[in-house]
Amino acid sequence: MRNCWSSKLSSVVFLFFIVGVSQSQPVSLDSSSRYLFPINPGKRALLAGTMGELRSTHFHAGLDIHANVGDPVHVASDGYIYRATVATGGYGTVLYVRHSDGRGTVYAHLSEYAGPIGDFVLKERYKRKQSEVDLFFKPGQFNVKRGDVIARSGNTGGSGGPHLHFELRGPNEEALNPMTLGFTEIQDKTPPLPQRIAFRSIDIDSRVNDQFGRFEFPLQRKGKDFVLNQPVNATGRIGLEVLAYDKQENSTFRFGINLIEVYANNEKVFTQKIDRISFGESRNILAMLDFKTMETRGYRFNKLYVDDGNRLPFYKGTTVKNGIDIKDEDVSLEIKLIDYHGNATSIFSTLKAAPLSKTSTFAEKESSVRPLTADIIGSVLTLNVNMCAPRDESSISGGVQIYSNGKVITKAPAYSGRARNVFLIDRNMLRHLDLRLQRPDPSEHPV
Repeated sequence: MRNCWSSKLSSVVFLFFIVGVSQSQPVSLDSSSRYLFPINPGKRALLAGTMGELRSTHFHAGLDIHANVGDPVHVASDGYIYRATVATGGYGTVLYVRHSDGRGTVYAHLSEYAGPIGDFVLKERYKRKQSEVDLFFKPGQFNVKRGDVIARSGNTGGSGGPHLHFELRGPNEEALNPMTLGFTEIQDKTPPLPQRIAFRSIDIDSRVNDQFGRFEFPLQRKGKDFVLNQPVNATGRIGLEVLAYDKQENSTFRFGINLIEVYANNEKVFTQKIDRISFGESRNILAMLDFKTMETRGYRFNKLYVDDGNRLPFYKGTTVKNGIDIKDEDVSLEIKLIDYHGNATSIFSTLKAAPLSKTSTFAEKESSVRPLTADIIGSVLTLNVNMCAPRDESSISGGVQIYSNGKVITKAPAYSGRARNVFLIDRNMLRHLDLRLQRPDPSEHPV
């Protein structure tokens, strides 16, 4: 039996609502750098995470440095401890230090504190009869010198394995990029590695290969860069997305990419650089990811366009925010991925200008398509209807009646192919709608 819309007149209703150990002496090292690397200073380090990585619910705010449980944690610069927290989740056992230049550093997932701060926190926990505490201290109460061992690394809190989470913070507690401190312990000559590219329709009149929606493509290596070796036709405003990660020699971990630039016909039109993170904005990471793909498949595609309502401050220098506009000419694209050490990889592709078409070739077999599927892509409600009409596309008919706010609007398919009609409806105009789908008259088109 064919999977199709079988009744002559049917209704679908959609509702939209808008809505302790002892403290050791400072280590003797080259003091030309103001900030000391906190784990095994002077020795090459391996990372498990970098600042700005796109996590599922937040931006990663610092460096995850490989360390064994019990490794000494050195304070990066002179200052004083202003906060100590012990918790079962989050950062676990953590210390916060304020430095003489006004910036701060954070040391998280510790196994234990060292010296006077460790004795003090232990007494407070007994005194309060609480295992979890969050303590704040005044300047001068727990002073520290560059290189002092203030704790031991561990695996406490929401940690996936032994390491030190290290942050650099500004005067207003915003996270800054620790790589700007010039740590020579972190060495990297490996460029970012792209995996896939995606194109998506931004508005109701845009298409990718004659269809509305989001479409992914594999990439092929060409020398040190990557290319999309297949033609992609496009019309209207098209958003780009990329699935990519950075690597470090001798590390199995995948890192975020510090800087992404997009060039259209050799002109830079988009820049994303994550070098400062406000914790109050962290949840807004969902504006940078293709959320549906992350939720359904676990892949974090980075949007290379700025959605309406995305107010994140990472796009300085961007001149084309809401997609590349494809009109009468082809557009050559270069997506440049640049890591913290300046290693770069480029992705090259071309969007070929194509006129808006009323027909399309669908990849799925007709029998595999459900009678009716609906999706929301950006501000557009899409309806895919298998009408059980003949394969002669010129004979496909049928439409949709939209009942909204007391009015009736009749819409024809935006495009058709095989026996399928695709309707596109701007959902910003609709709060409550009742859709009535009219299939072709069986007497005219017998199945």
